[in-house]
Amino acid sequence: MSLTWKMTPDGNVEINGATGRPVTVTGPAKADQDLRQLITLAQQSDGTYAGLDDVLGRVPESTAALSSAIQRRVRQAFARLQQLQNQSGRAQRTDDEVFSRIARMFVIEATIDGVQSKTGYLLRVEALTLDGERRLTQVGLVG
Repeated sequence: MSLTWKMTPDGNVEINGATGRPVTVTGPAKADQDLRQLITLAQQSDGTYAGLDDVLGRVPESTAALSSAIQRRVRQAFARLQQLQNQSGRAQRTDDEVFSRIARMFVIEATIDGVQSKTGYLLRVEALTLDGERRLTQVGLVG
């Protein structure tokens, strides 16, 4: 089992109010956090994380082109995450913390009060861990 700090949705380390120490996360909760961070964090120079903000700013405005670009970037970042999981401490990671593949992924245009928005999208990613469990995350994207 690997151990990491639990992150809040806004990217800060969660602190235990009673002890003042960082809260740690392992197992399926760690896999969920890893998948969420893969999608929401800016891409690093080594290809870690998807960095979708810059994809939204560069792609033609068609939904199909945007969907393809987002899915390609997420798959590249996912492959990099798998590589890192295998290189760094694989023996300490349990099968519920290591990803095997993306099961499903889609991008759809969002609607606001029934009006189609050209800049609102929903990205949903389902990934399988080595123990066969599905980990799901979805995020709203605004271009």
